[in-house]
Amino acid sequence: MTAAMGGITRDKVLAVIEEQLLLAVVDVAPTAIGPEAELAALGLDSIDRMDLVVATVEALGIDPPLHLFGSARSLGELATLVHQQVTP
Repeated sequence: MTAAMGGITRDKVLAVIEEQLLLAVVDVAPTAIGPEAELAALGLDSIDRMDLVVATVEALGIDPPLHLFGSARSLGELATLVHQQVTP
């Protein structure tokens, strides 16, 4: 798949991020996850954040420059930034 793949909504991107987060971070309660959840509050350091980004873009089948996602502070912000890469 490429960045030009259509039909992927921001909500779908957020769902993929949440799924990857639950797979990667065992001690995060599913109830703590949502668009407003701050990455730092979830216990993610910079390496964990990059692991989450890599797992997400791989799950979506895209290959954007990873530096585009460094400004995300919450799951919702990350979903928006990733979604911008999957929409034409």
